[in-house]
Amino acid sequence: MDVGNCYHITTPPNGKHWFVVAFPISEERFLLLPFTARKAKSDTSCVLLPGGDSPSFIERETIIGYRDALELTRFGFEDASKRGHCRPSGVVSKEMLERILQSGLQSKFLKNKWKLIIVRILEEAA
Repeated sequence: MDVGNCYHITTPPNGKHWFVVAFPISEERFLLLPFTARKAKSDTSCVLLPGGDSPSFIERETIIGYRDALELTRFGFEDASKRGHCRPSGVVSKEMLERILQSGLQSKFLKNKWKLIIVRILEEAA
């Protein structure tokens, strides 16, 4: 999993599908940020629209669900992949990745521990 990779994840038992962009925290842990359809009370820190540099799976107004950011271990990712619950779905552009990261820092819903990781990622990219 590399910075900016997108994945389609099935979350048993309810079968929800999330497209997520993964940020490595370490060699063994990853930060996942879900793409989700925009709703009336969504966090609008980062709104994505179809077309342009958006990934092809974005078919309607979509947000990054910073409130639902989660951590996944390499083992969890590999296990989900082996069982067919996780498959690659492309890569976001460098510009979109920076927008997602910067918007995460502005979001009141993203936990501070994740914001610290994003700051580190931005510093490493500079």
